Amino acid sequence: MSAPIPPRPASSPHPVPPVRRVLINAGLLALFAAAMWFAWLGWDHTYYDVDGVAEGPYRAWQVIGCGLSIGSAAVLAYWRAPRALAIPVLAIAADGGFAVPWSIDASSGDETGLWVVGLVLLVLGGCVALGSVLSVTHLFRHPESSSTWILIGCAVLALLTTLVYAPVAVVPVVAGGLVFFFRWLPDRRRPGNRQAR
Repeated sequence: MSAPIPPRPASSPHPVPPVRRVLINAGLLALFAAAMWFAWLGWDHTYYDVDGVAEGPYRAWQVIGCGLSIGSAAVLAYWRAPRALAIPVLAIAADGGFAVPWSIDASSGDETGLWVVGLVLLVLGGCVALGSVLSVTHLFRHPESSSTWILIGCAVLALLTTLVYAPVAVVPVVAGGLVFFFRWLPDRRRPGNRQAR
């Protein structure tokens, strides 16, 4: 008679260490963001005449589609590696992955050097927007986390982006509004909450 086989220890659903998982997701997200630049924007170099003014080379639907694709992929990457560390790492990875092909394309046809200004605005705006979206995702993924710090972060990001590039400030303002109305206020109204007094 053979000895009974000992039960296997419960294995983690994610055998990859958490920091490595964040870095793997960041690398994949950077590659995806670069691919989205090629898929949505890289093929269009035509300027369009709209009411006597040259516009382009990108149409609004291309930019919106590209932004939604990268934003959705960033949320999915965060969902697979839900750590606070993942927020800046994934935001920088996605923005860097998009910025590299964009800057190569922009620098190839610009003799003035103004593409560098566009690159700075792209990097700042992209990091702020993705950081805000991932912060809100973190708050809903981890209900025990403090909504007050996310609100403060959204306010600081909104203020900084207003100083640098005002149109991007919409993202942290909307993210802060979502956090305020759907997490911060309900937490304060909950019976027995000491902070509500």
